[in-house]
Amino acid sequence: MRRTLQHPQTWTYTKFVSWPASWPKPMVRIPLPSGKYITRSVTPEGDELSTIAKCKEVRDALAIPIWGKEEWHKILSVPARSTTRPRVNPTTPYNGVVLKERPGKASRYEVAWYELDIPDGSVIESQTHGKRVPRKKKVKTFSFGTDKARFTRQEDALSAAIALAKTVQAQHYSVIHSRDKNSPPIFPVKG
Repeated sequence: MRRTLQHPQTWTYTKFVSWPASWPKPMVRIPLPSGKYITRSVTPEGDELSTIAKCKEVRDALAIPIWGKEEWHKILSVPARSTTRPRVNPTTPYNGVVLKERPGKASRYEVAWYELDIPDGSVIESQTHGKRVPRKKKVKTFSFGTDKARFTRQEDALSAAIALAKTVQAQHYSVIHSRDKNSPPIFPVKG
């Protein structure tokens, strides 16, 4: 059993690091691309802030070889890990692609995503505590079915939309959930 924490807010805001009351040692829990986790215990230091610093070192030493430095920095920079959320009544077979029926006009598939709106991209973990990182919505459409539409066939528009959705989700989201509630989340690795 651990003693009462002197810096509970710091533990809360340090990602993938925690010290549950029932554990004698703090733990580091790193997500894997497969959706599973690596969990390691860390031997406590003399004071609590040194223990947190040691946990962060262990966390980064485990995560960077898995994710790469740039992708791991992105994962840490988002206050709450972003997820693409599946719709309740999906109109397409892929999460993040939506069919828009437009009477009198070409129907289209829309892919929407949110990018971090930070000009130089320099966000570090400690700067995001308690703050909402600004995001900018981006949308790309794939019309089909009329002479002015980009695609003549619906299947071609759908496959192009799915290809784009996979690409942007891997770039801008840390976690992608599938529609199946029993399956683990997928952690895309930026290639």
